[in-house]
Amino acid sequence: MLLAGDIGGTNTRIALYSNEKDRPVLLKERSSPTADTSSLEEAIEGFFSASLDPSGRREIRAACFS
Repeated sequence: MLLAGDIGGTNTRIALYSNEKDRPVLLKERSSPTADTSSLEEAIEGFFSASLDPSGRREIRAACFS
């Protein structure tokens, strides 16, 4: 799986994609106000808590944030 994030001044968007052969496929996506978190780690933990079974974290092969 692939984890991607767009950390903006207003909103933080984090998404999880399956790593398919032709192109990634969106599995889960979450947007939240950037001001609601104090760090990238906190934003990622919030995404996992709201969107993903904790065991899924072991399957992430790559991550990219901008």
